[in-house]
Amino acid sequence: LGQWVLEEACRQAALWGRSCRTGRRPMVSVNLAARQLTQADLPAQVEAALRAAGLPAAALCLEVTEGALLAGGERATANLVACRALGVAVALDDFGTGYSSLSDLLRLPIQVLKVDRSLVQRLESDAGAAVVRAVCASARALGIAVTAEGIESAEQAARARALGCRRGQGFYFSEPVPAELWAPRLAGAAAPP
Repeated sequence: LGQWVLEEACRQAALWGRSCRTGRRPMVSVNLAARQLTQADLPAQVEAALRAAGLPAAALCLEVTEGALLAGGERATANLVACRALGVAVALDDFGTGYSSLSDLLRLPIQVLKVDRSLVQRLESDAGAAVVRAVCASARALGIAVTAEGIESAEQAARARALGCRRGQGFYFSEPVPAELWAPRLAGAAAPP
């Protein structure tokens, strides 16, 4: 199933890229399961999916959770390093829910850190804001982009941005949209209702 999702996401992203008139190629993210992350041929699977779809590697981001990385050990890290060598981005998803520490950011081949919604929901408290500010500052110093997950309001988006999260994800921006309704947005047409 994981391989099919990867192939389908690459195929759809390539279609969107060809129809996009905004001048910006869309990036697609694919969540990898712990089991998939430790498959010896994962880098070859990624490369084959990109080639079959005609998708540039820079248009794909592989998302992994802290738990999957921990469970996958050295094999998981080696696979991510190999995928990075292909030009694919890697995101650490749900940061703050597992056992990763800021020092882990030094050894992991990631370009994006996705702060879990449980931390984002605490942005109004001084302690919650301090944690997110520290995470953002550390990531920024390492050249890692930060995305705040679970943004549900303009206030949360503004607060996350003020604390250093340059990207956001959540229902405030959009609910999940079927591919056929997303394509007109990329083509520069009016957004669907």
